[in-house]
Amino acid sequence: EEEGPGVESGEGEAELDSYWTRKEAFTRGSTVSLAVGERFSSDVVLVFSGRRCSGVIPDSELQEALRTRLRVVESNSQDVIQLFKDLSARLLSVHAEKDSFVITFKTVEEIWKFSTYLALGYVARCLENFLCDQSFWLDTELLRDLEITVTVDEEHLATLYLGLLLQEGSFFAKALVSSGEHSDEEEELCFRRNDLLMVRDTGQDSHWEGTLLSTGQHGLVPVNTMQPLPYPFYQ
Repeated sequence: EEEGPGVESGEGEAELDSYWTRKEAFTRGSTVSLAVGERFSSDVVLVFSGRRCSGVIPDSELQEALRTRLRVVESNSQDVIQLFKDLSARLLSVHAEKDSFVITFKTVEEIWKFSTYLALGYVARCLENFLCDQSFWLDTELLRDLEITVTVDEEHLATLYLGLLLQEGSFFAKALVSSGEHSDEEEELCFRRNDLLMVRDTGQDSHWEGTLLSTGQHGLVPVNTMQPLPYPFYQ
């Protein structure tokens, strides 16, 4: 089984349009068959690594120094909690030995803001400023030419985003196919590929309730024919 795709941030040059276009690919297929609050974990693992800007691979000495710094700040978790709160995320735990943080989100707005910060490289930059506070380091030369990158499972982020949409109720979606290609029930709504609908969860795994925006007609729509819009401002 292939691992979920990741998004790496830290260079500050990611484009939001590209980010949300990629997210479209992760909000279709099996990830859209979620029942409300079920079958998905709300935990997101964020892994960081340190390297020299002039290099292409992580620096093991630098990484161990960053780990040591993280062990120190673990004892004062409020600082770390505030860091992620400022990034619109909720810190669950810190794992210095695994170079990772476990975070979560409670609302669509939170995950949208964090995803935006991630795509812009802001998450990596804030973590870099936090871990590399020069008042802590005796050997500041170690921090020269330093860059921190962060990685998360983007597919899992998209799954969590969808789960939060379902929990919050109605949301907008785009039809991936025309209904005639899949319709086998009289109660199903007729629609064309790329039609926009307002849908809401009905508690069924196979169908949502949908309203066609162009006509106002409503009925059941198969979950696997709908793609929730990945752009939060549409929601």
